[in-house]
Amino acid sequence: MAWCKFEGPAERQLEFLLDLPDETIALLEAKLGDLTDPDLLVALDEVIEAKEELQISMAQVDQAINETTKAMRKGLDPWVRSMSDWFQAHEVIDSAPGVSMEVARRSTTAETLAIVTTMQSPLAVEVARVPLVNWSRAEPKPVQEGRVGGIRFRSTIPFLQWLVQRLEPGVLASVTAHEDVDELNTMEALDAHIAAEIQRLRTSSGGGALGHGVRGGIVASRDRLRRQVFGPG
Repeated sequence: MAWCKFEGPAERQLEFLLDLPDETIALLEAKLGDLTDPDLLVALDEVIEAKEELQISMAQVDQAINETTKAMRKGLDPWVRSMSDWFQAHEVIDSAPGVSMEVARRSTTAETLAIVTTMQSPLAVEVARVPLVNWSRAEPKPVQEGRVGGIRFRSTIPFLQWLVQRLEPGVLASVTAHEDVDELNTMEALDAHIAAEIQRLRTSSGGGALGHGVRGGIVASRDRLRRQVFGPG
């Protein structure tokens, strides 16, 4: 009812706040001050604009608030900028279909695994492990188009690149800490597959200097993929 005292209603800000957990609302008030302050309402409106423009989910907003307020400099402007930067770095298209555990379990063939990669929502690691195990068993593996230096190529690697891009960096490496034989075998198969692709490219020829440059770019991207999954070394 505090919103009723304003001549210009802040209904959008109120709805935004009510979609957040109580703990996050309390954190905002502790860090930014009175939530009914007109300056704070303007700042909230800017954050809401950025959220809607980039189609960020409220779960992501909650994460952004908790991360940005812990390290923020004093003042509303730095907070709004840090929230906008966070949104751009973690852009999520909510309108795109997500990958549920049910969808992951059904994705057992090259065709269904390839279709899954059109879904751009973030993946929980528990969900990601299911298509990864399915990928290790699927023959043939899903082949998709990639692009390096403006040149298109077809490869089995884009599926793996899509998979790790939907996760926090290095999160799949935690699989090796589990005793599940399927998961350990999958990680070994993933490493071996990427290594074989890299070796094939390094020993390939043709296309002159352009072909050599394209292959070098692909090798570099796959080296980055291995480091993202398994860490340096």
